Amino acid sequence: MEKKVVEVVAEVGDELLPIGIMNADQATSLPPHVEVKISHPDDDAGETNRYLDREEFNSAHSSIELDTAEE
Repeated sequence: MEKKVVEVVAEVGDELLPIGIMNADQATSLPPHVEVKISHPDDDAGETNRYLDREEFNSAHSSIELDTAEE
């Protein structure tokens, strides 16, 4: 199975500071003290302005994995 690629950003004031493009597993494995937002898994990494916090991302990512596993 191909791993989903996402963009990870840090929120600094009113701006989003890019941290990097990585696969979803790497993004969710970042240390918990690093506060990040992760691009929505339905969107293309680096081309979206829709970001989720870790909890929202884990929920969205899990439901997408379940949907693709059933196909």
